[in-house]
Amino acid sequence: PLPSTLFYATPLPLLCVAAAGGCSLAWFRGKRRRAALWGSLCLILALGAAHADWFAERPPAAVVDPIRVVSWNLNGGRAGQSAIQAALAEFDGDLVCLGEVGHFGDARRGFYRELEAHLRARGYLTRGWAGARLIVAIRASHGSLGRQRWSEEIAGVGYLLRVDAEWRGRPLRVALADFRSRPTMDRRPGTDGVLSLLQEGPPAPWICMGDFNTPRASRGFDAWRASGARHAFEEAGSGYAATWPAPVPVLNLDHLWSRGLTTASASAPLRPESDHCPVLAVLGWAP
Repeated sequence: PLPSTLFYATPLPLLCVAAAGGCSLAWFRGKRRRAALWGSLCLILALGAAHADWFAERPPAAVVDPIRVVSWNLNGGRAGQSAIQAALAEFDGDLVCLGEVGHFGDARRGFYRELEAHLRARGYLTRGWAGARLIVAIRASHGSLGRQRWSEEIAGVGYLLRVDAEWRGRPLRVALADFRSRPTMDRRPGTDGVLSLLQEGPPAPWICMGDFNTPRASRGFDAWRASGARHAFEEAGSGYAATWPAPVPVLNLDHLWSRGLTTASASAPLRPESDHCPVLAVLGWAP
């Protein structure tokens, strides 16, 4: 639908830049009153963007059995194995979920298999979906992954990999999503489909993350909030929440949602290895 496309394609930071451009152009043309109007609009948009996507630093919440989570779209692995492996070692996640691992043109999926082997060599258990370029890995010293996994294309919108896991003996449902980037696509069937799959099976706390190519404020997530799911940034985020396109992100497209868990901290630092910022979070069970 047109309103959804406009909402997706005109984030406040982009509108702020456009207003700043209008202010500069009017100033150089000697139209001071018009420049003042553009400047006022730029300031209002900047304040709105800061309110929407900037989260003040806060002390971490107390949780039991914390798990460090890394969710990252690797942009096809264009930075190369060495750079990505070094970044993952720096993040030192307990649960690592990676999207766009390699590119669709790699018939042998060499990049995907090399990175998966690297994670296993570093002490992770992995489950993946090579066809969708998705990997879920959990630190074997404290976690486990079930043999069965669910991998589906969701309503023609994107892909979902779901794995039932355990962390320090506690059941944990993990899901990794990767939605297509076409702005004109209605994503609500996709977000509704993912939520439905998360709720299948015995009740368990869950974490769902990935590149949804959908802003956090989208109505597609209304049902998630109504179900009791919480967004990591809304619960405990610090810093700028926008994740794409790096190095100047203006859209918050990569998310981490959970239900039945508490988010202690969340951030999306700028990194040179991908056009998406990673989402780094610590979650756990309430004391």
